[in-house]
Amino acid sequence: MTATEFKSVILPAYGAMTAVARKLLGDRQSAEDAVQDVMRSLWEGRENITVNGAGTAYAVRSVRNRCLDILRRKPADTDTPIENVADTIADDDCDDTQRLERLSAAIDNLGEPRRTILRLSLAGKSGAEIAATVNLSETNVRQHLSRSRKELRKLIMQYENDERLN
Repeated sequence: MTATEFKSVILPAYGAMTAVARKLLGDRQSAEDAVQDVMRSLWEGRENITVNGAGTAYAVRSVRNRCLDILRRKPADTDTPIENVADTIADDDCDDTQRLERLSAAIDNLGEPRRTILRLSLAGKSGAEIAATVNLSETNVRQHLSRSRKELRKLIMQYENDERLN
């Protein structure tokens, strides 16, 4: 497949690819990452691709398979959005100010670069923007975010247990 054929056969499938990825993965950022990974792979291997008129189906099937691979490798409890982590802080008799203080204290206890990456994520930066800022790949940024969330949950549980004992 030539570059021109790629642009006319594969690129028009981008919207369908994104829709399938979002449906399977459940969130926009993961879906966009999966589609970009597939697009890059297809582009790099375009000389070996032979598609006879079914370029959209081929591209959508490729992203579907990539999403299924992601879902198979993803531990069930490690990719909680940061908002959900914040919601799990402390018990119901705790006010929002105390929850925010606990979350801030937990973030302060994270090591670098996780603390910086998490703060940039909370500030609304995309994975690509964070990667450029901290000079890491987007994959590493996603991995740090996932591990940061897991560590935050653990620290928050420790704070809750310490307060219950006091």
